[in-house]
Amino acid sequence: SWPNDVWLSGQLFSSTDGRVLHKSSLAGREVSVQRSFGGVKDIAPPGAFPERSNPMVAAAGGGVWTVSPRHYTLRLWSASGTLVRSLQRTAPWFDGPLGSVLGGRTTPPKTQVRAVWRDEQGLLWVLTWMPASTWREAWASLGNATGEIDARRIDQSLLFSSRIEVIDPSRNTLLARLDVPQLLSGFTADGYATSFELDFTDRTAVKLYELRLRRE
Repeated sequence: SWPNDVWLSGQLFSSTDGRVLHKSSLAGREVSVQRSFGGVKDIAPPGAFPERSNPMVAAAGGGVWTVSPRHYTLRLWSASGTLVRSLQRTAPWFDGPLGSVLGGRTTPPKTQVRAVWRDEQGLLWVLTWMPASTWREAWASLGNATGEIDARRIDQSLLFSSRIEVIDPSRNTLLARLDVPQLLSGFTADGYATSFELDFTDRTAVKLYELRLRRE
């Protein structure tokens, strides 16, 4: 319960040895880490970029579901930080952990899981960024710039499109998939998909998209 039992994701402390999940307390003036785990179970092949954080969502009983961004592995952790189960999503379009996320002028960007949401039925909604058909335009907009390029200069809305999959973890079943051209950023607590876009005055506008699973 807040603020004594808080789940954090990210490589927060050098002492956590690459682990990206932390059972913590925010009750004091400083973050108190009770236990760190996760991350070390992902044995990345040579050349793979290390994962800095895992998208996560609350599970029943006080635990959490997490997902590895470059592996598409869903993991259920108990409230005490014990790994309960692991689900590996295998899909031909998910290209794995090797290579740069942003790609390059002649190389498309890599697929990556960006967010996960659990609905009231226990279904997991997973947001993945996919290479957009306009990914070459993102690099062309940089002109003839060479050498190391600041990633903030690259228009990610041209690099990526979005794919949402709905997974039933109780049956290990993929129920639905939706591809959208917009670059979605994540989910709200009540399940709306979100995106950040510039309006006609160059101010950032937050858009919410309602998601429904229609069973036939």
